[in-house]
Amino acid sequence: MLQRLGCRDLEQLLQECVPAEILIDADQARDALPQECDERQALRELEQRAAANTVLRNLIGLGYYDTATPALIQRHVLENPAWYTAYTPYQAEIAQGRLEALLNFQTLISELTGLPIANASLLDEATAAAEAMTLAYGACRRKQARRFHVQADLFPQTLAVLQTRAEPLGIELVVADPAAMDFGDDSFGLLLQLPTASGACPDPTEVIARAKGELFQIIQCVLMIHTHLFLKTLLILVEKSMNKLGILGWPLAKTYSPQIHKFLLDLCGLEGSYHTIKHEVINSKIISRINDDFSGYNVTIPHKEKIVSLNNTSILSDSVKAIGASNTILNKNSKTYLFNTDF
Repeated sequence: MLQRLGCRDLEQLLQECVPAEILIDADQARDALPQECDERQALRELEQRAAANTVLRNLIGLGYYDTATPALIQRHVLENPAWYTAYTPYQAEIAQGRLEALLNFQTLISELTGLPIANASLLDEATAAAEAMTLAYGACRRKQARRFHVQADLFPQTLAVLQTRAEPLGIELVVADPAAMDFGDDSFGLLLQLPTASGACPDPTEVIARAKGELFQIIQCVLMIHTHLFLKTLLILVEKSMNKLGILGWPLAKTYSPQIHKFLLDLCGLEGSYHTIKHEVINSKIISRINDDFSGYNVTIPHKEKIVSLNNTSILSDSVKAIGASNTILNKNSKTYLFNTDF
């Protein structure tokens, strides 16, 4: 390669490629290096330098927020080598750990939102939005469909990535207020964000219903960092008359659901509680009492199938009808709704 480029060595190649004002002389760089030290001393010096920082409140917003990590997650996931790498720290095992993280995150999003498809990304919400757009575009079979509708009050960095991805594919981004969106045969997707860039949490029900009414494929992407995703989910579940939630199953001795949900409720400043509902055997009387007492609850083994037959007057989602099992129960306005986010 050097011969093809007319360079005698790598040093000449660097001098010709790197601007002189940022190119560092090798001898000067070597002289500027600090004296070597062991790991313990290096960590101590780094701690001293970090202690000199002044932590101020971040007012950037727009998707950049502080993160509250539960000690349970930090210790048993982020700091647990058995979780993030399977055997040894080789690249293949690290990749396997990343795939597991993606699967866990994707499953979490599906469970919390009740959506059949979740786009998992370990990068950022802007990348996830672009991937969702290309997924919708690739899944659409109408050649004339090239318009992708985007909510106007979107994070600017998300819109910028969408524009970059859309241009080479010939996708037309239609940026508008959801209430003014005009769907047609040339539309293939819709992207909504909650909360919006201005902090609003509008109800997207009307625009989604109108989009479905136009008979085009809709990919709804709820784009936010984890705190806001949980906030949106809890806003759906926890209303004035809906503040007692739980999980029904057996056994439940090792479940972390109550601790996780309590943390999320406290974090979002929402009133509500989450309980374990322990029943090894269930019948109609037990389920009737639970439905009267709880606004909503998750169902785990071994009751996912039997819960359907015991709620024979309930409103079943398509997934529950298809497989005859439910993992999510919602009691609202004197009606019981059964969902299955595993399917």
